[in-house]
Amino acid sequence: MEDNVRWRPSPVTSVTVAAAFALVANLATGTVRVEAVWWPPVLWTLAGLLLVASVVTEVFGRRSEAGRQAFSSAADPLAAAADQLATAVERQWQDEAERRRINDQNVFPVPWQPATASLVEQWSDVVDAAVDWSNRDGWAAAPADLAASGGHLGATLRRVPSGRLIVLGGPGSGKTALLIRLVLDLLVHRRAAAREPVPVLVPLASWHPAEQDLRTWLLRRLAIDHPALAAPAPFALGGLGLGEALLTQRLLLPILDGLDEMPTEQRRHALVGINDALCAGDQLVVACRTDDYREVVDPPAGMPVKLRGAAGIVLSAPGAEAVRSYLRREAGGSPAAAERWAPVLAVLDGGSTVGVALLSPLLVSMASTIYNPRPGEDAGSLPDPAQLCDAGRFRTIEQIEDHLFGAFIPAAYRRSRRWAAGPAERYLAFLARHLRDDCGGTTELAWWQLRRSAPRRLFLFLATGLWIVVVGVAALIAGLHGVALATALALALGIGLMFGDAIERQARSGLGSYSPRHGLRWSLGRLRLGLIAGILAAFGWGLPIGHVAGAYPGLGVGLLFGSIALLYFGVEAVEGAPANLARTADPDAVLAADRRTGLLLAGGWWLLILVLSILTSLPAGAMRGGLGFGLAMGFVAAHFDVSDSAWPVYAVTRCWLALRHHAPWRFAGFLADAHHRGVLRQSGAVYEFSHAQLQQRLAAR
Repeated sequence: MEDNVRWRPSPVTSVTVAAAFALVANLATGTVRVEAVWWPPVLWTLAGLLLVASVVTEVFGRRSEAGRQAFSSAADPLAAAADQLATAVERQWQDEAERRRINDQNVFPVPWQPATASLVEQWSDVVDAAVDWSNRDGWAAAPADLAASGGHLGATLRRVPSGRLIVLGGPGSGKTALLIRLVLDLLVHRRAAAREPVPVLVPLASWHPAEQDLRTWLLRRLAIDHPALAAPAPFALGGLGLGEALLTQRLLLPILDGLDEMPTEQRRHALVGINDALCAGDQLVVACRTDDYREVVDPPAGMPVKLRGAAGIVLSAPGAEAVRSYLRREAGGSPAAAERWAPVLAVLDGGSTVGVALLSPLLVSMASTIYNPRPGEDAGSLPDPAQLCDAGRFRTIEQIEDHLFGAFIPAAYRRSRRWAAGPAERYLAFLARHLRDDCGGTTELAWWQLRRSAPRRLFLFLATGLWIVVVGVAALIAGLHGVALATALALALGIGLMFGDAIERQARSGLGSYSPRHGLRWSLGRLRLGLIAGILAAFGWGLPIGHVAGAYPGLGVGLLFGSIALLYFGVEAVEGAPANLARTADPDAVLAADRRTGLLLAGGWWLLILVLSILTSLPAGAMRGGLGFGLAMGFVAAHFDVSDSAWPVYAVTRCWLALRHHAPWRFAGFLADAHHRGVLRQSGAVYEFSHAQLQQRLAAR
């Protein structure tokens, strides 16, 4: 589709290209003649910089222009944008369902019952919260009508008048898997319906309700997974961003997973924050453990609070026959492998310890990973599942849980050629402790938050050392020696300590800092400021220098600082740069985009200042001084950019952890491999452990 979209340059690009050609034309015709050897190089440099800046920003913008034009030219632009987003969401969660083997062919049905009246509002309140009464005939008449023996949760949600639902269940009852299947079911249903909302499944673990309201956090979180949602909507909607426009028009259906995975003291604030954010007609789904939700709804002290206008269901244990079918099917179709389960299957109905334990979807899936062969494996080389029936060894359900959790990671890395089970388990245990100790107990493993595991003063010492080295080299190139060189190094030490401390403080700041950046774009609002700053910088530096050293050096210095100010304020790196709405960003893509943006800005600034400094020094015959000055000042500009980028701090932290044997050198590849093996699950740009209990047990090691 992108190849069929007609390219049109932005107004800013048109102006900069015209200015560049005007400079070239002046050189060719001599309209404005200056008798100075350095004048042509300055003009050529300015023309080249303008052209390069325009090409770079157009390339970044072009990557999403096809998707934006496709829906902006539609009769209903928002509906077209929602359709593109639905494509990305479906691809994202279909891939995750296949990796986790929870699609329709590989999952057993989990039944549910209506939640007890003490956990939800009265049914009449649920009906009163409804806005669209066109589907009234399909509504449930009472909470009891929401009960089901399994199947698609989407059908149950459509029977709730308000479209608001609480999904409750015990640990390992299959809530997240059910929500993934709910997303896919709703996406299939919306294909035949006009302007149906797009379900977006988001973990609640990174939300801090005391610092951000739900709407602000949700839009920012979605913009990480779908960067195009942060771009301005290409139509007249009061200046709203695309994500905000979709949310305002109720074309997004938030599915919030893991209320219980938030810190205990924040859960009640979160539920209040959700209620505050709800407007008439808003739909949503929230998932939580039953006991944790009961503590939030009716705490020992304080007023009761319930999710406004929401019905509720509680997941039940699957039937013994469903577990039998699942274990036989996961044996790979081999009669010999399936027969190994015979002693276990025989006691599922008898109330034995193993029979009760394996009615948990989490534990039965772990047992399958441990005891069932993978393609190419000999079942005879694997542990015998009959050992689970040893009543002397496993007297309680907790002992079976301990055994399965302990054997899960070695089984997941059973045939790994890259990482052995021992080191992999050590790396995973460190990451679990990192989430517990450094990230406030969150379950979201984001690469840009790895910085919080670095030792104190690491960034301070590293930044100070870099400043001393770069300024020292620049001073030697410029010909400084003796007292002048010592003064430059002392100045570098002081500035390095100051900047290093700033980076150190930011690295230890709140979890919302250092959000990854997705690209560059011209900012029309900032460009106006850039023009003013450029003019002031040009005259503010050029006139004094011209008064002291002459007109030509003053002109050169004015052009140098004016160009820097113009580009600094006119081009910005953004967290939600335009991107293709039909694509979802994964952790590797977000890392690559932030690294590319940071390197482009840092390298571009360094090269720009270096070249302009050399050209400015030519009239005075002080090329070495200009080279040294440009090297030092370019490092200053690059340092400013690096301090705002997530990738450099992540790269330093990753290398430090690898040297300390806390993480592998190929950190991103390790996480992707753990996701492939089912140890981690992926939610857009972040990973999570496949279950909170696994994370907690690893953190305790």
